[in-house]
Amino acid sequence: MPYAILRIEKHTAIATVRRSGKHKDREQPTPNANPELTPANETEGAKTSAELVAAVQKRVGLATVKATGTDKPVIAVEYMITASPEFFKTANTDTINAYFDNAKSWLRDKHGVDNVISITRHNDEKTPHLSAFVVPLVEHQASTRKRSIIVGKDSDGKAIRETREYFTEASINLSAKHYFGGAKALNELQTEFYKKVGMYSGLDRGIEGSKATHQRVKQFYGNITRGEPETLDIPKERRIFKKGLFSRIEEDDAAFAERVAQSVKQQLEPVRDVALLTAQKHREAKEAIQTTLAFR
Repeated sequence: MPYAILRIEKHTAIATVRRSGKHKDREQPTPNANPELTPANETEGAKTSAELVAAVQKRVGLATVKATGTDKPVIAVEYMITASPEFFKTANTDTINAYFDNAKSWLRDKHGVDNVISITRHNDEKTPHLSAFVVPLVEHQASTRKRSIIVGKDSDGKAIRETREYFTEASINLSAKHYFGGAKALNELQTEFYKKVGMYSGLDRGIEGSKATHQRVKQFYGNITRGEPETLDIPKERRIFKKGLFSRIEEDDAAFAERVAQSVKQQLEPVRDVALLTAQKHREAKEAIQTTLAFR
């Protein structure tokens, strides 16, 4: 059975939003896309990278609670939604359209219509897919809570308690953690997408336990259709942070090794996804054979 596929990528800088927007809106060369089919792409919301950036900045500016800590807040989340290639080979046009339409509705229900900045359906690549940008704003209504507190002691030394009300003002804050807080939440996200979208189009849930993250569309699809890695682009030189006439400061051995490891890991993750998918299919086939033999 074909699988529903959902990936996310978190953006903490407007520069990466702009760069991804240029890819989404075909403002730069896209090797995997057929330029003759690009006019068939469909966009709802921001239609250019400039419009996308402006819309994201406007929504982020609505936050009334500023982020704290050293980590940069996530200002936008990029979704990539598609299905196994065999789905598009066997499903009819109405089924495919319904799948993508339901996915759009799910995004808007989950994040709020105003927070879904742009959704593009790419029809100019071998495997059609949705690319969506969402600002993870969370609105909290004003509330009052009651709390019992100790206000003193009586003559016998027993605590005297009093119920007081505490008022919390309404607020709006950026919180990717609200939607994607850890591995468990991402696992639940896959299950939610399957139950509310994928299953209605005859798709199975995404691979259980897969830790693959969203890759650039051309890399992801290039690998998933071939099932093998492209030539790995491995960093070969240390980064130079400061260079003077007689000295320079460069990346140390540990940092360089970590950067190389992360680069290789990211490039091989899509292939790992395919391997997990293949293994899961083999298990399902084996279980089906065993079940058939048991009832002979």
